[in-house]
Amino acid sequence: LQPSTNYTAFVTAFNKHGSSPPSFKISFETLPDNEQNDRPVPPFGLHIVWNHGRRINITWNWSSVRYNGQRITGPVTYTVNYVSTGNASVWNSVKTQNMWHVMENLTMNSLYEVYVYVSDGNLQSRSSSVVTVLAAPDEYSLPEPQITITPENANRTYRVNEQIAVKCTVHSDRVLNLDLLIGKTLIHSEPSKMTVETFLNVAENNNLITCTVMDTDGRQNRAQMHIFVQFGPIVNMVTEQIYAYDDLSAEIQCIVQGYPEPMLEWHYQKSPNAIRTERLNDPVLVKTTALNQYVHTLLIKNVTGRNGIYSCKAVGADGTEITKSAELNIAKAALPLTPRFILQVS
Repeated sequence: LQPSTNYTAFVTAFNKHGSSPPSFKISFETLPDNEQNDRPVPPFGLHIVWNHGRRINITWNWSSVRYNGQRITGPVTYTVNYVSTGNASVWNSVKTQNMWHVMENLTMNSLYEVYVYVSDGNLQSRSSSVVTVLAAPDEYSLPEPQITITPENANRTYRVNEQIAVKCTVHSDRVLNLDLLIGKTLIHSEPSKMTVETFLNVAENNNLITCTVMDTDGRQNRAQMHIFVQFGPIVNMVTEQIYAYDDLSAEIQCIVQGYPEPMLEWHYQKSPNAIRTERLNDPVLVKTTALNQYVHTLLIKNVTGRNGIYSCKAVGADGTEITKSAELNIAKAALPLTPRFILQVS
């Protein structure tokens, strides 16, 4: 099937007496190729430039690359989404080619949640971190808290169980309170100390960091930061024994999980004890079936003389190699397998 294409399908049954009426039709749209890996990286550093109450100027940064490292050279569009927390069902959405936007006609003294994502015209990034702002002139609103992580790894990517330091700080002339939420762990600042710091071991369930600053009147401002957890590769064969008839085609599927996306190679041995191993150049179809999960399908157009062991080797970002294998068994058909023959014997 072609990627990003609408299809309609139905089924009919037939025998020597004729065919049935068609079944109900179903329609579906195929996923884009490499849906996750080709996405643009999300905007970052979303913050307030000025706050006039009913008008707030926000800005952000963005690196013009995709998750796979490919540069984006064409024009992109940013979409700013914001909503009043008192009326969360009514979202405002604005598109812009600039890395800033002035939110207008806001309700005074209302809290708004804001985030941004970017699109290259085909694929859309994940959202930026969410920022909470109070629609009040700057002298009444709270400063934005700052989150820092040490060590500062590229793309904020860390290994499972790697220890990191997380620090949340706010700069203000008046004493404010801070809450640091990591996963389900909440840490409060000590009285008069406008800093919260902790150490943690990276895990899948603590990859979202939220820092909230509060005053005694109930006003709040919040910053969030996502970290990405490196794991894998995890490799599994869909079927370890594949059977095909001579002179026909075959498909061998390998499921790979990991972040960043592991590199993958296919290798072939004539038998389990064979010394010679051959790296294959057959076409491979790659589909993203879930977040950080990929199905690699090796397409063998003609299996004649190609029985043996097929190995799927995934290489992680840290060089870890995991290999799983499947065996292709080939048999000669007792009779020619043609559509005319099948119809004649039905």
